[in-house]
Amino acid sequence: MPKKKKKNVIEAVVDVYLKYPYSSSAEILIEMVLKWGMRLIALNTDSEKATIGIPHNKFKVIFGVNPKIGEYKVPQGTEHFLVKLIVTNIQVL
Repeated sequence: MPKKKKKNVIEAVVDVYLKYPYSSSAEILIEMVLKWGMRLIALNTDSEKATIGIPHNKFKVIFGVNPKIGEYKVPQGTEHFLVKLIVTNIQVL
């Protein structure tokens, strides 16, 4: 029986900038990543910058557009823990 071909996943690599206090914002970011099926790439509770991977289909639900490299408006409801989002790369996993 032939093996099923693995479906490639397109992912937007996003630098997110957290609001101070960073540790509290990081906790909320972790919850969001887990809930939305995203990937946490880099996080430091002493720094404002974290990096996450957002699957293409989730990105389109959140932002209403296909991901492109550049800065995006912080989604409504996340203003209390996010300051800025910048897509730095689009990759195929």
